[in-house]
Amino acid sequence: MMGIVETKLKGPLPPNSVGHDAYNYWIRNREKKQGGGVMFLTKKDINVKGVIYGKNTVEMIMIEVEDRDKKSRKFVINYVPPKTASWEESEYKSMLEDTKIALTKIMEDGGRIVMMGDFNCKEICWEEMTVKSGDDSWGNALLEMITDHSMTQWIQENTRYRNEEEPSRLDLIITSEPRIVDKIEYKTPIGKSDQILIELELNEEKYMKRNEQYRNEEEPSRLDLIITSEPRIVDKIEYKTPIGKSDHILIELELNEEKYMKRNEQYRKGRMMYEKTNFDKIREFFQQENWEEIYKEETSVEEKWNILTKIYK
Repeated sequence: MMGIVETKLKGPLPPNSVGHDAYNYWIRNREKKQGGGVMFLTKKDINVKGVIYGKNTVEMIMIEVEDRDKKSRKFVINYVPPKTASWEESEYKSMLEDTKIALTKIMEDGGRIVMMGDFNCKEICWEEMTVKSGDDSWGNALLEMITDHSMTQWIQENTRYRNEEEPSRLDLIITSEPRIVDKIEYKTPIGKSDQILIELELNEEKYMKRNEQYRNEEEPSRLDLIITSEPRIVDKIEYKTPIGKSDHILIELELNEEKYMKRNEQYRKGRMMYEKTNFDKIREFFQQENWEEIYKEETSVEEKWNILTKIYK
């Protein structure tokens, strides 16, 4: 399966032009303007049970795929163009609002969702989940959509490189399942594109839902939970035999802090080794001073402390 943005097409593809007729494809071209457009391609053996196209100026396609177990997943390809001279201010704001409505509806409808594409939203700091722009900006709207619907954003690298411009993270992958992505690879751009190719691998078997409570003939239930503030801090979860007579399984959790957290190791430098202190020598040193004479004119604790540390140094 492949999603492509900025196809810049003006009509349908010629027959047999994609993969020697090995793929089905769906196109949403931009109307009345140059550039833009999105496309989805799937191999012929993938069962696509439904397709929805973005309305008005929304450049989006959603396909619903059904697997062998009759479970469905929604895949969304979306392109949000930057504000250029070809867009009137009101027209551009209307496009952003329509895009927000379309994406929100997909999230609210629920299910298993994978969104991908160029969201043109470099003002978001995904590591801190903050926005550099104002409350009414597209960046703030996108971040609120993701947090309000408990979605996970996976891309951690810059995805666009052009000449001397500062690299930016425009292309995103957003999922409704927090651990469904098994691997992401960043590859060389296709053709003359200034945006990298992103290859995504899902591992549904590894992260399938499990019930954690089993008792006699009762229906198994999921009572035990693990909740984190960091979306990808959990590296591995293992479900093990209950302890003793418990009817709850043992859950073993492994965090990968080295991979997902920055550590400050500066505290390790210049530390005192107090276990090797020669206290007899210190007592002898201070006994040589005439403290009554030294502190005779000093009244405050701070002044006396300053004198003590000066003598000790």
